[in-house]
Amino acid sequence: MVTHIGGSEMAEPLRETLRALRSTDRKLLREKNMELTKQQLRESVKPDLLIVNASNAIEEVDKVVNALVKRLREWYALHDPELEHANHDHRAFVEAVLAKKERAEGTMGGELTDIDLKIIDDETRTVHALYMQRDKLVDYLETAMQEQAPNVKRVAGATIGAKLMAMAGSLQRLSRMPASTVQLLGAETALFRHLRNRRAKPPKHGIIFNHILLQRAKRENRGKVARTLADKISIAAKVDFFKGEFIGDALYAQVEAKSI
Repeated sequence: MVTHIGGSEMAEPLRETLRALRSTDRKLLREKNMELTKQQLRESVKPDLLIVNASNAIEEVDKVVNALVKRLREWYALHDPELEHANHDHRAFVEAVLAKKERAEGTMGGELTDIDLKIIDDETRTVHALYMQRDKLVDYLETAMQEQAPNVKRVAGATIGAKLMAMAGSLQRLSRMPASTVQLLGAETALFRHLRNRRAKPPKHGIIFNHILLQRAKRENRGKVARTLADKISIAAKVDFFKGEFIGDALYAQVEAKSI
């Protein structure tokens, strides 16, 4: 004999069971999504992003040091203007201040108290520590570029290569850029000025202008050298991203031949 259970008796327990299953499924789905997101974030931390951050850190240290050392020069000149005028290079000035014990006789500087001299000395040591930190960042950048982008490092140099990667966003993005874009990275302001006003001359190069081969090229040849340099950097970036063989010396030689 089969006993029939009415719909009203069956509906409520079934609904509660379905709600519990849906709640469990949502919880499991949320946990799975969180796990996948964390994994993607871990995998997104690429070595070239560390290079980008190191390059940006060097640039920021330079800005801070330049601001502080200018203030230090003005401050120390009140005490010993002769030493300040004798050292035009900022770092040489800081090291000279740290090395000097007494002022020269007949100085035009004013007499400062020990408290005044102590705070100036503390400021000098702070600036010097920033210079030392910059040296560490540069050493780190040289090593990281050699490991991750040896061809770009050989063609562009560690500092310029890292700046190009920072402006592009990553080595992958740099490798996808055409040579004409690489050539103008860092010259966006001049480019937009030209686009707004055709009378303004278009830029021939961006930060690659600081490259030693471009600096020593004749003025009338710099456009040609810049195009060649950007082309070889673009090739180097592609080879480095796809983990190809080292061809940096050959690429550099081709740029060098154009700069003569």
